[in-house]
Amino acid sequence: MDDPTPANWEINDTTASTDPKEKVLGSQEGKFENPAAAAPLKDYVEPSESANAVKNGEQSSKAQQNEHAQDDIKFKELQREILQAMEQNPDLDPLKQNVIFEKSPEGLLIQIIDQKGRAMFHSGRAEMQGPTELLLQNLGKSLASLPNKLTIAGHTDAVRFADGRKYDNWDLSADRANATRRVFEASGVARNRVIRVSGLADTDPLVPENPVDPSNRRISIYVQYQKTKDAAPQKEASTAVDSQGSSVAANSTESTTPPEVPSTQLAADYTEPRDATLDGQVFQNLRNALR
Repeated sequence: MDDPTPANWEINDTTASTDPKEKVLGSQEGKFENPAAAAPLKDYVEPSESANAVKNGEQSSKAQQNEHAQDDIKFKELQREILQAMEQNPDLDPLKQNVIFEKSPEGLLIQIIDQKGRAMFHSGRAEMQGPTELLLQNLGKSLASLPNKLTIAGHTDAVRFADGRKYDNWDLSADRANATRRVFEASGVARNRVIRVSGLADTDPLVPENPVDPSNRRISIYVQYQKTKDAAPQKEASTAVDSQGSSVAANSTESTTPPEVPSTQLAADYTEPRDATLDGQVFQNLRNALR
């Protein structure tokens, strides 16, 4: 009596229920939805669905790699151009150790860092050293040929100003990032491609174990991957806009189609009443009944 498994007649009997809303007995439509069967499996997942999910995840990963493939090629070409320009310029060649190219999930990260004895900016100011400005000009010319969006962030070490009430590392890092933006725009980078300029002071050090390390003073430039284009409108929507006449005709056809009579209603409900004709036999029957 307490066995939760379906009885044999539930599996073999294929007679439809008298209630049209109920499931057809014997079919497995809606697994275990029959109250007499086992408990509902709310978390049940078909093996095929699980396999498809894994397959779709792999396809999505491959699609993302293919999507960024063109950007990655351009980033490598950008890096090659900058390094080649620095090698060919005696003033820039010593700065090769001050430039770091790194691939990130957002795109390409370019960092212009200070080295011991070779600072990119004058101490405590947003004024660039001569070689630094020349380096950023070359970088800006190479970036001008790309459509990718840019973000620029300034960083400092943990050495504080003597009087931080008027000017501190937050101001300095923001001013250096903004100075970099101005050089890029003067070198041909479109103004609307720079989407964020920020100063982070000493909150994101490159060498966390040594907050006063010179390399913590740097400019970070993110060359972002291009965003995926918006999905094309659905076919139904385009039909409504581009083929308005066809859509109207379809709607008109639907409106003129008579409603289907539900199977639970009687046909007599849709029959107009008619006057019954009375003949002589009816009156004869009444007279016999009165006797």
